Amino acid sequence: MATMRCHLSLAPLVVAAALAIASPGFAADVGFSPINHQRIVSFSPSEVWSRVHDFLQNQGFEVVREDQAAGLIESRRLTPAKGALNGFADCPSKLFWSAQHTVTDLNIVIRPAAEGARVTVNAAFLKAGKPGKKGLPELSCVSQGVLEAAVLDVASGQPMEAAVIPH
Repeated sequence: MATMRCHLSLAPLVVAAALAIASPGFAADVGFSPINHQRIVSFSPSEVWSRVHDFLQNQGFEVVREDQAAGLIESRRLTPAKGALNGFADCPSKLFWSAQHTVTDLNIVIRPAAEGARVTVNAAFLKAGKPGKKGLPELSCVSQGVLEAAVLDVASGQPMEAAVIPH
């Protein structure tokens, strides 16, 4: 009888696990789509640096680390909202879980080029549980290229308003 009770108490867990594994998107990887991460612009690296800094500030990004001599800007934006990555990244779905906040890391490299400056942009997106809580899952998401294109447009001299991204 004790053995039967043990097996019956595991039944809901086994059923939940089977449903999770069988659900579409649970174990599937997010698709990959090629993104243009780099552009040669006709402005000097210092002009691009200034424009990119203005863009980051306007979009609520915190500059985490920068080295102008190396041409590197690392920035981050924390968004305490579900669905904040809609339109920016494709995220795998996970059964029984939803993000409490999203983290967007944006790394920008600005180097001299014969025609002006070479600008390279990489965005990384993460959906996570509540900040500071341990043991909650984090999901990496694949960029759709929207944020990278906005930074490259600003670096190319387009008006800031044309490259504004929704919050």
